[in-house]
Amino acid sequence: MKKKELSERVLSLLLMMSCISSSGTAVAAGVYSSVFSPGIITDTKVDVPDSTAQDKKILFDDAGVYTISNGNGNKLTINSGSTGIFRVNNGEEITINGNIEINQQGLSHVYWSGHNQVEAGGKLIINGDFVWNQKWAGTNWHSLRENFNIKGNADFNGNVVMINDVDTIGPTTSQTTLNILGGTTNINGDLYVYNRVGNMISSGANAVYANNFGTKLNILGNETTIIAVSNEPDAISAKRGATVNIESAKINVVGGMDVAALGTINATFSGADSYWYGDEKNTVGTLNLTFKDGAEWGYFGGDTHYAQGKGISAIALENGGIINLYDDYLNKKT
Repeated sequence: MKKKELSERVLSLLLMMSCISSSGTAVAAGVYSSVFSPGIITDTKVDVPDSTAQDKKILFDDAGVYTISNGNGNKLTINSGSTGIFRVNNGEEITINGNIEINQQGLSHVYWSGHNQVEAGGKLIINGDFVWNQKWAGTNWHSLRENFNIKGNADFNGNVVMINDVDTIGPTTSQTTLNILGGTTNINGDLYVYNRVGNMISSGANAVYANNFGTKLNILGNETTIIAVSNEPDAISAKRGATVNIESAKINVVGGMDVAALGTINATFSGADSYWYGDEKNTVGTLNLTFKDGAEWGYFGGDTHYAQGKGISAIALENGGIINLYDDYLNKKT
């Protein structure tokens, strides 16, 4: 074999090998690699390193059904760096059967989770519990961070936990944990969303955000907890015609509710263990809230409130619903 032919064959083999990910999925070289492939997943724990400019990792990229089947209660724990989680394109569907816990601590920031998890026309179905714990210690982001973006449809048929805990971001940056931008998302199990920004910012720390006409977020589990911790804490936002419906027996919200441009938030807080502590931001939106049977609303005490002031434009009280305006009590709560 001539030297030139040998060199060409070696080069061809190297290029072919570079297009195969560790899971056996063929991907474009230097662009994306999928960590898992559709089928049976027997792992209990997988460590995934940070993405690089030549290898942008996505945990679940290919359409199809992924079934977690192991001796750990069918639970898969993923410890990852700066990686995408899902990528469901138009016309595709990804189904996860089993329980997933994702712990993310990114270093490279080359490719983090903030692309669209579900594009318009795509659908994500998770038949099990989903935990996503993202912590960025000492990082400094200077652009808008929208982390779990859904433009299509999604059904979460188990409990959902999303934690976004960031020490430092750019002062003009907003941070959003669950960002619903289109379609209908149904959360059929208990929901816990926590969003913290450690430094002063001029825009919102958004725990749950719904945007655009026709967008619906239905929170239907027994217990819902949504917490935003920041100098601009937006626990729930509904804007530009989007609708957020919360139909849980127990609801705990800490942080503001922001409705604008015909956005709507509907919720009934029921029982002594249900509460909302926070203030309203309203620019031509609708806030339909009922407090009953000992459920409580109170504004943020002290100086932790919006420039618009402490308060709420309208509230319905039934059967012992409570409005608490006592600053010392609220300071202890918030």
